[in-house]
Amino acid sequence: MLVPFSMLHNYRVLSQEDSNSLAMVNFTKVVFLLIIVFGHRYWTLLYVHHPVHNMEQAEKSYTNQNYAVLHSGALVNDVFLSVSGFLTAYSLLKTCGKLRGRQFVSCVWRKIYKLYPAYFFTLGFTTILLPAL
Repeated sequence: MLVPFSMLHNYRVLSQEDSNSLAMVNFTKVVFLLIIVFGHRYWTLLYVHHPVHNMEQAEKSYTNQNYAVLHSGALVNDVFLSVSGFLTAYSLLKTCGKLRGRQFVSCVWRKIYKLYPAYFFTLGFTTILLPAL
């Protein structure tokens, strides 16, 4: 049950030279996702309740190379979305690619319907429940 969280197991999976494996691409996606999450958390901590709350620290962070990735948010988001789109298209073509005609369309619609509940929950939460909190 805890094997997916094992660093040793994941290192072994990533270091295999399997031509059909996209483990390294998935790893890249996770790394950029973590950079995005930490970047948003950093900005939340830096600018609590007011944009100039901690201006000295903000100015120092622009001259420090350690924060360069956090300040290049557009590039990080673009890479994350590109890799996610690639993996989604790969998964779709791997599942539905050999089908033709109506079978292909129904396979694509099944994939879309799997995403709708999570999408509508997130949309409803952010538009209805979150403002009320």
